Order: sequence, then C-alpha cells, then structure tokens
Amino acid sequence: MSEGQLSVSHDPDDLRDASRERLLAEIGRLNHQYQLHRVPEMQQRLSQIEMELLQNRDYVRGLMAEIGELQDQLAKQHRDLHREVRRKNNQLEQLKKSATWRVGRLIMTPIRILRRMLKLLT
Repeated sequence: MSEGQLSVSHDPDDLRDASRERLLAEIGRLNHQYQLHRVPEMQQRLSQIEMELLQNRDYVRGLMAEIGELQDQLAKQHRDLHREVRRKNNQLEQLKKSATWRVGRLIMTPIRILRRMLKLLT
C-alpha cells in the first residue's frame, strides 16, 4: 500500500463494521502522516510569514519611492549642469569674439610659435 492510500475501505458498510481500535489506529496514522497535530503551529507560522511578507512589501515600496525621488533629483541636477555647461560655453564663445581676446591672441601668436620651437629643440 502506498503512503498516500488509506488502509480503510471506502465502502461505508466496511467503516461501520470496523472496530473502534482499527479506526483509531487509522486516524492516528493519518494524523502522523499528515502531521495534523501541527496544524495550529503551522497556522501560526503561516500568519507570521504573511506578516513578514507584508512588512517586506511595504519596505520595498518605500525603497522604490526613495529611488524614484533620487532619480528625479539626479535628473534635475543633470538638467541644471547641462544648462550651466551651455551657459559657460556661450560665455567662452562671447569672450573669444571680443576684441581684447583677438588682440591678445594676435600678440601672443609669435610667442606661442617660439615656445613650440624651443620645446622641440629640448
């Protein structure tokens, strides 16, 4: 007989005629096989696990909200930095277009060429 099969017949007449001891023994075997004596303990543990699962779900949701906030802050900082880089590039372009810059560059060109030549000689 396999472990999952009952040793008691499924015929109601057989059950009526079965001895009390045989039925009690079968109930005891089934209780042991399916650990029915541990049902209250398992129900309590299941309740604990469900509570832990709900707490973990709430914790993860909180973390996801924090991640979303941090992503928003990062995106804002990225936009601000990008805007600042563009502003600085515009300032640099304006500076390079100024008469002072062009005159200074013109005056310094021979000196830059001389420095390069001296650097090559050393």
